[in-house]
Amino acid sequence: MSIGWVARIVVPALLVVGLLTIAPASAAAVGSGPATHGDRPAALPLAAPKILYKVPLGKEPSGGAVALPGGNVFVSNFESGDVTIINATTHGHSSVGVGKGPDNLVFDPNNGNVYAPNENSASVSILSGASGKLVATVKLSKGAEPFVAYVDSDNGNVLVFNNSSGGSVQAWLIFNSTNAVKKLSLGSGIEPIAAYNPKSKDLYVPNPSLGVVDAIAPSGSIKSLSVPGSPQSVVYDPSGSVVIFVLLPNATRASEFGFITSKNAVGVSPPLPSSLGDWVDAPAAYDPTTHALDFITANYSSRTSYLVEINAVAAFLGAVTLGTGLFFGLAFDPANSDLDVGGYSSPVVDVINKNTTAVAKTLTTSQLVLFFVYDPSAKAMFGAGATNASTKSLLYEISSGNALSSVKVGAEAVAFAYDPVDTYVYVANIGSDSLDIVS
Repeated sequence: MSIGWVARIVVPALLVVGLLTIAPASAAAVGSGPATHGDRPAALPLAAPKILYKVPLGKEPSGGAVALPGGNVFVSNFESGDVTIINATTHGHSSVGVGKGPDNLVFDPNNGNVYAPNENSASVSILSGASGKLVATVKLSKGAEPFVAYVDSDNGNVLVFNNSSGGSVQAWLIFNSTNAVKKLSLGSGIEPIAAYNPKSKDLYVPNPSLGVVDAIAPSGSIKSLSVPGSPQSVVYDPSGSVVIFVLLPNATRASEFGFITSKNAVGVSPPLPSSLGDWVDAPAAYDPTTHALDFITANYSSRTSYLVEINAVAAFLGAVTLGTGLFFGLAFDPANSDLDVGGYSSPVVDVINKNTTAVAKTLTTSQLVLFFVYDPSAKAMFGAGATNASTKSLLYEISSGNALSSVKVGAEAVAFAYDPVDTYVYVANIGSDSLDIVS
């Protein structure tokens, strides 16, 4: 399971941002505290969101967190070297010490464990998703700086990448059955991104410097798949059971999409029209109404962004011109059947109506909104405003009819998610070392 674009080196350095991910599992209660919230009232589309609970976290929550439908929310605290666990029923909390610099967490539905890469201690801590207790500590190579992990959800293997700020990226595979570690020889220049195809049961990693996408089998064996260019990113497309990759543009060719089938056959589409920009930004959003993937492209010279749609064979289906400036952050809103796109250079959210293939509405926000999470109980989309460590963030709610409201949360919100147990939204704040639970 990919955790998407994550903190520290993958997201452009506007701010440190993380993503809470939700994975199927069950978990028992952790922590203590009175269950006082009662039943959630019926959602009111125009009612502003409210903070129901505030939970103290450790020092500098890094943005890595997971929400387990069984009842627990895990948040990593980079500076204090621990993980906070919040019970979604009682809203009690506890903490467990891990290694130095725990970063982006990932949940493994195969064994029910949470993995915490410890960037400053060359190790990965494994926590029980049910009890929150430390299960094991896996040592990596000397000098490793692990910061992000991906899961092979069929057999429970975990792929770990180190932070590339100090040099070339390294990768390790942790085997679920034994916690044995295998260092992978992927070559220099790999991107710390992976996509899992449940049909091929391989994990796919782009290597732009070698012009290949590496397919990592459950055994740890590697097959390098040649592509005609430099692959920048990969994403799984469920409609065709394929992995879509993006090729970087060069002096003579615009950005290009390709696909890898479950049998590891490679196909490539024609390049995008050059007018659509110089770069294809991740993340991508899957639109279940059209069974297509949507990406944001950027034309830096004209400061214009576009929403580009492709199908499962990477064919270009069309594009929508977004508002003035560059955009980042993309999510499908099932309540409105729209795509929401956050402004990267201006505080707006463009709402794209796929029926008309145009910007249906521009929502003006006072803070940049780069990441979204959908609340199915309220049928509303939430986006956290990007601020510095001294300014409180706003959590924006886009309700039915694309009405916009907001609530002030802690300083520098870095991670947030919907928890299906209490049906609330959780917001972790790096600037105030706190977590807000919002309804």
